Amino acid sequence: MEYLQLDPIPTLVVNDIATVVSEAQMHPALSKNQLIFKKSEGAPIRLLSYNILLDAFCDSHWALNHLYPYLNTRYSRIDYRSQLAATEIIGWNPDMICLQEVSEHVHQYLMHRLGMEGMDGFYANKISEQPFGSSIFWNTNRFELKRKWILDLTKEWYDLPNADALCKADPTFAKKMEQTTTTSQVVLLCDRTRNQVQSKPPNPPAGEFILVNIHLFSNPHAPHIRILQVATILQKIEQQYPKHPVFITGDFNADDHSGCTEYIRSFVVREDNYEWAEGSVFGDIRSESQEEREGNWHKVMLREHEIRVRNMFSLMDSKETGTGLLELSNIQSLISGLNLSPFSQKCWDRNHFCYAQFYQAFASMRLHSTEDFDLVIKTLETKFGSTPEDVERTPKVHIGCCDYPRTTLKHSFNVSPVYKGEQITYFAGLNPKPESLDHMFYPVDYFQLSGKSPAIPEEVLKENTALPSIYFPSDHTALIADFTWKI
Repeated sequence: MEYLQLDPIPTLVVNDIATVVSEAQMHPALSKNQLIFKKSEGAPIRLLSYNILLDAFCDSHWALNHLYPYLNTRYSRIDYRSQLAATEIIGWNPDMICLQEVSEHVHQYLMHRLGMEGMDGFYANKISEQPFGSSIFWNTNRFELKRKWILDLTKEWYDLPNADALCKADPTFAKKMEQTTTTSQVVLLCDRTRNQVQSKPPNPPAGEFILVNIHLFSNPHAPHIRILQVATILQKIEQQYPKHPVFITGDFNADDHSGCTEYIRSFVVREDNYEWAEGSVFGDIRSESQEEREGNWHKVMLREHEIRVRNMFSLMDSKETGTGLLELSNIQSLISGLNLSPFSQKCWDRNHFCYAQFYQAFASMRLHSTEDFDLVIKTLETKFGSTPEDVERTPKVHIGCCDYPRTTLKHSFNVSPVYKGEQITYFAGLNPKPESLDHMFYPVDYFQLSGKSPAIPEEVLKENTALPSIYFPSDHTALIADFTWKI
């Protein structure tokens, strides 16, 4: 296996380098999947999306001591992981590649490796002094690059409809958006195999399509920001290329039930979507130190907790006025006598609760004490006859009278998801929970899905506790799919 020195990397003795490189082997299950999922006949376009895990997020003292203590430091190093990632990526034989959590020096290394495979690409840094971002690559024999650009999602959201109203509802909202540091890459490509196809206006030129590489804001308490980031991307493309087919892929930091993915699928997100209310928590729950912040990151509300809280508010509201505003006295009568900490008791120190305030009380309580959270939610579920098995139900939640940023947004791109939550794309940490945070959408009017990579069984992912591991260079797994032109 080829070894290319990366700079900067730890100083290694020659024998250690040889050992590291020789051990950079994919898991047999991955090798088997690559053999099974070969490109089919008919010149399909193969798209790969992969969050390859930034070296600073894997090799830091905190990560190795709290997230990946099981991982031998030999396999956490960027020289080992970049070799392994490049080998896996090339093994899939993709025509287009969208990568997230890429450092500048890893991008240069991949430019070298992928360049030998006939690919070109470009890198986009986050709006930050920290040198990392995303990369897009494409097969230069198959595609002609027509245009490439970077969307600054910290500022370009100002052009969205009702942006002024969002800022009016929360005067700090613009500052919150600027602090996300999020960018998105966009390329306009032309498929050289479509040169003989005739196209007439208003259809786009034959063979042209848009590819978007996404890595949305990761804070779990900011689903509304992820909605706005997707809306900004789609609006900017729609303003210039309203008829072009669009592929959208990357790390959404959200599952397939989230507001941002639902918005892409259904063309609209409405102002009564519960994630606007839940997003009002962002900025109100603060950490005093980086260590506290990192620790809190793994005590946030998971989807199962969010649905339980939504269920409880909906049930309690239906028992009262149905206006989306709960009386404090009714809540206190239910939880009085519980052995809660003073902090948890203070979370319920209001006269009334709209859904945003109700959600914030639970979110704050869970960060402070998961035991108190479990005690209160179970007490309410027992009282109202709800059970944890109701988590698949999505209740209608009245938005009430709370004043928080919310709006209705629409787009016109007809795209469909390749995966619908069946693929585990994230499996990290000491107590990993299988999640589907990475997504791929394709333009169904122009392309048909001709194949997708087999899922990696959870049993394989947990062989070495979790991801990353000796066989998997990242805490994410790759998405790979083949598409053929319809017209």
